[in-house]
Amino acid sequence: MSLDRMKILMVSYSDCASGNASRLLGLASQLARRHEVAILFDGGNPRTGGNALPLSGKHSRLNPRFTPWLGSLYPTLLLGIPLKLLYGFRRYDLVHCFKPLPSSFIPAWLLARLFGARLLLDWDDWEGRGGFADQDPWPLRGFLDWFQGFALRHCDGIVAVTPFLEKEAKKFSPHVFLIANGADLEAFQPSPHLPGTSFKLLFLGHLFKSCDLDLVLHGLKHSIALGVELLVVGDGPRRAEFEELARQLRVTGKVRFLGFVPRQQIPGLLAEADAVALPLKDNLANKSRFPVKLGEYLAAGKVIIANPVGVVNDFLEDRRNGFLVHDAAEFGQVLDEIVRRPAFNQVVAVHARDTAESRLNWVDLANQLEKVYRLFKQAELK
Repeated sequence: MSLDRMKILMVSYSDCASGNASRLLGLASQLARRHEVAILFDGGNPRTGGNALPLSGKHSRLNPRFTPWLGSLYPTLLLGIPLKLLYGFRRYDLVHCFKPLPSSFIPAWLLARLFGARLLLDWDDWEGRGGFADQDPWPLRGFLDWFQGFALRHCDGIVAVTPFLEKEAKKFSPHVFLIANGADLEAFQPSPHLPGTSFKLLFLGHLFKSCDLDLVLHGLKHSIALGVELLVVGDGPRRAEFEELARQLRVTGKVRFLGFVPRQQIPGLLAEADAVALPLKDNLANKSRFPVKLGEYLAAGKVIIANPVGVVNDFLEDRRNGFLVHDAAEFGQVLDEIVRRPAFNQVVAVHARDTAESRLNWVDLANQLEKVYRLFKQAELK
């Protein structure tokens, strides 16, 4: 197999602050050591007023290009389509499109066809009805549902992030590859944690339509352990709804809503937490996705309480590297058990880190992706 240097274009669907951007950057930072990698983001350069925080040092060296931030999402994404065509107007060996969405797929598809490059589609979420399209204005939902199918049919191959999406992708393409999300094993590491006056249970997430924080609040109602404090990190349109639910459940004394916290501060918050909650309702969106925070929790060696939905079943083994719960009552029981058994929690945390090191290393995942790239470049897959 030839080991020549490849020219690769990676096209993002949005700005550099999303979970999907973490995936793109994690893969690109490894591939850029051996290949020429160009990256296109929307949302403006964070260093010059863009809609995100500046990239970390190792990622900033990738020197991605950004379309401008216009003050709101949809105009930014719409203008980004022709600008990405302009910014990426050159010959590549491969074009890697992240997500089957118009803002990434239209420019990626046109550039690949114009210059004869192979087009790979990275699929990490169900973007149609029943998935993340339900968070968009209703006139867009039918279009995004149709467009997901269009993109899956008009690429040369699909990189699926979860086994569920891998199975679905095979309905559209004979060339499907499973490559999981990874975690930054340097940024997220186990750290010495001294127990405080309270037991800190951490929830991280955007408080929008698909947020399942209500599962944690109901679980907290069933906990009888003293000194438990739920820290909710994140903001969004459902914050007032969750605050009201906490009042109705009479757990407000156990919950603190911290609001938005810059991503650079997340490792520090994880270091201070005794356990983390990963609530997932059993629906199409959650069966499809691979939450980036799952990998980060494992890498940080945290005790995870999660629902056995989707990819969680592939990475967490109950009472070995995490705790699996099926309803609010069981959540409360498990939380009480964790509070009572700090020594056992340390064993679980060690297994969590081991899982991250063995299965979520970006170096290994990028090597898998590189093999896929070479198959397409050598025209072994047609």
